[in-house]
Amino acid sequence: MRGINPLLAYAGLVLIWSTTPLGIKWSAEGLGFAAALAGRSVIGLLLSWLLLRFHGGRLSFERGALRIYGSAVIGIFGAMMATYWSSRFISSGMIAVLFGLSLIVTGFFAWLWLGEDFFRGHKIAGAVFGLIGLTVVFYHELHLGADGWKGVLGMTLGVIFYSLSLVLVKRLSADYSSAMINTGGLLLSVPLMLGASFAMGESLNISAIPARTLGAVLYLGVVGSFIGFLLYYRVLKEMSAGSAMLIPLITPVLAMLLGHLLNAESLSPSVWAGALLIFSGLVLYQWPVICAEFISKVLRWAVRR
Repeated sequence: MRGINPLLAYAGLVLIWSTTPLGIKWSAEGLGFAAALAGRSVIGLLLSWLLLRFHGGRLSFERGALRIYGSAVIGIFGAMMATYWSSRFISSGMIAVLFGLSLIVTGFFAWLWLGEDFFRGHKIAGAVFGLIGLTVVFYHELHLGADGWKGVLGMTLGVIFYSLSLVLVKRLSADYSSAMINTGGLLLSVPLMLGASFAMGESLNISAIPARTLGAVLYLGVVGSFIGFLLYYRVLKEMSAGSAMLIPLITPVLAMLLGHLLNAESLSPSVWAGALLIFSGLVLYQWPVICAEFISKVLRWAVRR
């Protein structure tokens, strides 16, 4: 991935993150949700370990490293298990929209444990809009009397786990490489996923898995977990942090459209209203970054002219 053009890496990452929610739904349809997550994670673990060995790295089992792996488990096992469970009740587009709230939740945890600034006007406004949007979506699902509210609550819990894990790993990571942290976190998470699948009596008979389900598991393991991981760090290295932080503003819209076109997912006015409020909250929260990115691009264009 070292020689790939940063713009292509960025476009590829947007596409991968936009298709991941639909892949999650498809992978869990013909397979138990814990088994689907475990299958994806086993593939990701194998490829991550091979990458680590290719670069001459080794897994550390020092006390500090184990604390980081444990922090990563909160995001890998906790957040992903909540996401896969929630996928049974809400659309793939709604998974992407609700996951976008992790920007705001991460900002709060970063203020709590890393001392980063959270209580600014635009961030508070963004958080308020995001919470109102979440309330609209939740009320819509609850009012219908369907199980969609379970998915909204599950995704909210998944967002909290993901954001908490991200901040804790950043706080503890020190000199450990991202490949080592990912490999160690997956190594501890996979047995938990397999244990959960076994406890729920899910079948792991590969021959009985529908082709679409198997294809989704392979796609998420290779493309979603492994290639997406490499592209993400390529983008962080070659482009501004602001560019990387804008990806969650793009992917929910694409994910909702893909879910509607490829999976016949309905998009009611209430869902669109809630999604619009959440999107507005994310834009407000990232407003200085968006402005800085726009000004930077205009200045670069003017210099070239």
